[in-house]
Amino acid sequence: MKQAITNCYGRIIKEENLWCLRESGLPNTCILESRDAFPGYYGEVPHNARPLFVYLMCDQAFDLEFLTRSFMKINRFSGIDFNAAPARVSMNGKNCAAIRISGLSGYDQILPVQEAFGTEGFHFKKQGKPIEDEAALISIDKFFTLEYLDDSGIYLDLLQKDFGYFPIPELPSWETFKTRIKCIRNNWTGGRFDAALGYFYGQNGITDLVRIYTGKETESIVRELKSVYS
Repeated sequence: MKQAITNCYGRIIKEENLWCLRESGLPNTCILESRDAFPGYYGEVPHNARPLFVYLMCDQAFDLEFLTRSFMKINRFSGIDFNAAPARVSMNGKNCAAIRISGLSGYDQILPVQEAFGTEGFHFKKQGKPIEDEAALISIDKFFTLEYLDDSGIYLDLLQKDFGYFPIPELPSWETFKTRIKCIRNNWTGGRFDAALGYFYGQNGITDLVRIYTGKETESIVRELKSVYS
């Protein structure tokens, strides 16, 4: 039996390695790039001709409404097809608000997008020391469209078919989760996967999740990982 769940709002928490993009945006502003959003799956950095995820680092926090209204306006008039989501980037003991940009077709689109957000009132963090292939813990706020499979207790993403989720009793620390996934992977004989933490808000409160990226055979792999994780 399946139950569709639409427009759930929540968060994904994951670790990515980041690089500076020093020449792609406004002068003396901090822009970071993730070249591999699923390191546990690929195992090496893919070489893309276009940016995968770009983080416009901001010098102050902002709320979801401000970002959403700004994005809607920019999306109408910029002529650039992209997505934007609120994020927090934690690295070297510091936390910073960011706008995560995805869906760009080229690096030349970063500057006009950043300029447009600046016009809307966003203020960007200044460049600091160069960041090259440094690990960061990233939290991304997003909407989900999920389908719940109640015979197995897992969720499938209806918009991103390579993603599946299974609920967990509570959200662990990242280091505890990372150790658990490493142990599973060392004894795993199934298909490749990448794992992240997450949660979404529902009528009955918050549901904590493990998010799995598989690339293929999503349902069967998520079912098996749920059993092993438990």
